[in-house]
Amino acid sequence: MLVALVYLLGVELIFILQILLGMMLVAMVLTSLFFFWVGITFIGSERKKVRFDRIDKAEKSYFPTAVYVSGDKEFRNAFPSEMMLRGLLYKNEKTTTVRVTKHGKVYDIYSRITVLLGMILAPLSVIGMTLWFSWSNVFYL
Repeated sequence: MLVALVYLLGVELIFILQILLGMMLVAMVLTSLFFFWVGITFIGSERKKVRFDRIDKAEKSYFPTAVYVSGDKEFRNAFPSEMMLRGLLYKNEKTTTVRVTKHGKVYDIYSRITVLLGMILAPLSVIGMTLWFSWSNVFYL
């Protein structure tokens, strides 16, 4: 809708395309930085044996997260819980090893796999898009 409005105001389509692709590149760079920041938080985290307790939504959260218990302390997963495979991934009363940060956030095995894949694929996407920009004529039209 906004693109059509800008086009009706006289802006050329190629300029609109350049702006949209530039915004995509910025989003990819920010995503890469996010995954590397989370990876850095792993450095200061400690291993802990915990038991999966439940999945629920915290008061100031938009998404439900997995809650793990160790002794009398509860730890919330740093990432939202998987919606579709919830019954397969999260087993009640299952003991597992997680990484706990200084702020009490938990990274279970699924979070660690997500971060690892993000640290690999997000920069590759940035590199691929940058190479595509440099090889294509999209910015030289």
